[in-house]
Amino acid sequence: DICAKLALDTPQNAEFVVAKETVDVYVTNEPQQAFHKRITFCLDVHNEAVKAMRYPPGAYKKDLESAEERLEREKQEEELAKEIEDELDDGI
Repeated sequence: DICAKLALDTPQNAEFVVAKETVDVYVTNEPQQAFHKRITFCLDVHNEAVKAMRYPPGAYKKDLESAEERLEREKQEEELAKEIEDELDDGI
C-alpha cells in the first residue's frame, strides 16, 4: 500500500518511512505525568505512614543516661585508658 502511494521501489524503503512517522511517546508529557503520579502516590503513602506512627511521649528518655551517669562513665573510661597506657609504658 505505502510503496504504491509513495512510489517506492522496495518494501524496506517504505518501512523506514513508516518508522519515521511513528510518534515517540517520550516526546509528549505522558511519561512525565505518569512518573509524577507515581511519585505523588509514594510520598502520600510515606506521609500517611509517618502520621500513623504513635510514640508515647518521653519513651526515648528512659534509655538516655543522666548527666551524673555520663560524667561517672567518662571518668571510668579515662581511668581505664590511663591504666592501659601505664601498662603499655611499663611493658616497653
